[in-house]
Amino acid sequence: MEEIQFGKHINNCKDSRKCLHRMHNIVTIVNAIEVQEGIVVIHGKIRNKRRNMEEKRDVIYLSSREAFLKVCVLALTIGISIVASLFDYKSCYVTILVQACNNMYDFYQFTDNKKYSTMVKRESIAIVWFAIIAIIVSIVAILELYVVMKSIWIKLLVIFFVTIPLAVVYNDYKINIEKENRAEA
Repeated sequence: MEEIQFGKHINNCKDSRKCLHRMHNIVTIVNAIEVQEGIVVIHGKIRNKRRNMEEKRDVIYLSSREAFLKVCVLALTIGISIVASLFDYKSCYVTILVQACNNMYDFYQFTDNKKYSTMVKRESIAIVWFAIIAIIVSIVAILELYVVMKSIWIKLLVIFFVTIPLAVVYNDYKINIEKENRAEA
């Protein structure tokens, strides 16, 4: 629009020096606007790349191998808890206590909403809460505060609380296998 006004000005201009000066200012302003638009476009592209790089993860473990190893470790510790529950209830609750602390340590970091999807965050929060419950029950059982803690059903319930991560990690394992199969195809 300024160029049209400038064109009208050239036709009616009596002082050519002023006219050239105005032309230089307008060209400078137009170039400055184009440079600013270019910077904005470049900055937008950089911001989009950062967004894509920091995309929220929909799985906890990045590879199927990592998830499979975690499934094996969880299955082993849960098996130890079940075998220990057959012989002595205190050793069962000690293994449950250790596993619950391990679950809290492993899954608390995944409650960060900026890095992980809502589903991963909810799963991790549930695992942490069940681990807290398992820790409380284990401490109560180890200190022998209630006789009901010797019941096999209470033991199995608390073992179930610490086995929830097994289902979550196995789901991650399946998702990672599917992603790796798609990447190979």
